[in-house]
Amino acid sequence: MKKQMVIVGAGISGLTAAAYLSNEGHSVTLLEKSEDLGGLVGSFRRDGFVFDHGIRGVENSGTLFPMLRQLGINVNFVRNIVDMGIENHIISIDPKDNYQTYKDLLLVSYPEDQEAIHAIFKDIKKISKYMEVLYDVDNPLFLNPKTDAKYLMKTIVPWMFKYTFTIGKIEKLKTPIRQYLSKYTQNPDLIDAISQHFFTDTPAFFALSYLKMHSDYYYPIGGTRTIINGIRDFILSKGAVIKTDSEVNKIDISNQKVYHQDIAYPYDALLWCGDLNSMYRGIENTEIPYQETKQRLAAAKGNDSLYQMYMTVDLPKEYFKDKFSGHLFYMPTKDGLSKLSANEKDLMITLNSAPKDTQAQILTDWLTEFARLTTYEISVPVVRDDSLAPEGKSAVIISTLFNYDLTKWIQEHGFYDTLKKHLSRSIIDILESTLLPGWKSKVIHYFEATPLTIESRLNSTGGAITGWSFTGSIPVEHKLFKIARSIQTPFPNVFQASQWSFSPSGFPTSIVTAKIAANKMSRLKIEK
Repeated sequence: MKKQMVIVGAGISGLTAAAYLSNEGHSVTLLEKSEDLGGLVGSFRRDGFVFDHGIRGVENSGTLFPMLRQLGINVNFVRNIVDMGIENHIISIDPKDNYQTYKDLLLVSYPEDQEAIHAIFKDIKKISKYMEVLYDVDNPLFLNPKTDAKYLMKTIVPWMFKYTFTIGKIEKLKTPIRQYLSKYTQNPDLIDAISQHFFTDTPAFFALSYLKMHSDYYYPIGGTRTIINGIRDFILSKGAVIKTDSEVNKIDISNQKVYHQDIAYPYDALLWCGDLNSMYRGIENTEIPYQETKQRLAAAKGNDSLYQMYMTVDLPKEYFKDKFSGHLFYMPTKDGLSKLSANEKDLMITLNSAPKDTQAQILTDWLTEFARLTTYEISVPVVRDDSLAPEGKSAVIISTLFNYDLTKWIQEHGFYDTLKKHLSRSIIDILESTLLPGWKSKVIHYFEATPLTIESRLNSTGGAITGWSFTGSIPVEHKLFKIARSIQTPFPNVFQASQWSFSPSGFPTSIVTAKIAANKMSRLKIEK
């Protein structure tokens, strides 16, 4: 029976669900708060340069490619080589040997910790084997029992037994990464080098598996927006309706309607693919007890956010290609963030107690320190696709994890412009003196996005980019073998998906939860 499906949030999760539900003949309306689709997956063009405003490359993880193939959506990809660097040592994560090169990088950078590094890499190899089980086959959610019957029988059936065994192993590796590494070394700089580009308290299995994940990265020709455009065009071809600039502010549970301003959208089934706090703030007209869930979500913190610079430079792609493969995680020094004179929380305490006329100096001194000690993700799209910048020029995207609470304090105390001007200049300077000599004079233009930018654009709790913080209580399902339960809400015919519905989360999880939810919604029996 054809059903009226309403989906809120047009990131990769909402788009995936809309594609499957519209493909099955349901009437689908997709509502998005922003003027653009894609959420944290996408790119934009400015002055002839293409910038990726979210993820810099995409993981297949046995999910993306079979999903696109199943729907018949054609997107061309090139392999996205991920590099790692400390000071003047840069290595590529080789898909065929993604352990040894990184291990050698750490051994060169921290020769006094050889024994610890060898021990850590034994664990990395073990955990990577677990991830091979999880992701080195096409996820059966995206297979067709008729056309893929042979693959299902020969590969998936035996895989399911390995999967069940592996899940149990992974569940025992949820110790926060810094705590896990401290079993092997007391060198804070080595711990920083391995862990500080991950979110605070990231589980060990998630962090240590990323060498494996990096070897499975790809870049879509035309920029990451190409994926979003391909799915969008498919959805529209199936007769679905997509509305941007349409923030949902009310959900009438009893009458099964959602509202954008005064416009009502009736639903037989509703899928929420945005921030769950926003959903629960809009709940009305129900006797179903949900306050406990609402309070649990409100008390939880979003995961870490980013400070991002979008730059145009008068340098050809060859300048960058000689230094790295177009996508790099880079520490300017062997010293890590443990060397900061104060963490973010202590800095705010110091700033609050300081005289007003000294606050700016304290803040700028700290930002200079931070720029030198942090880890950067640097992406140059034109290295992977010649069409993404004018001839002889390049767009450069630089991001680093940055604290939302500190950004909020800075804004509230009138230092927001100081943050952007000083931190951006400090980043340009530290890269001039390390990785990119001579580039400072070639900068044409740049602009920034902070955690507050992300919060505003995506309506994302704390400007978070991958759902919930690992510090404290996680308010959603976080056991991998229970991921199918992550789509459930207390309300009839209302489901949830995306990075907010399961933890730890990211691009593949957003696709998987969307497909689980779409399957469930399609099977619902609706009384007319």
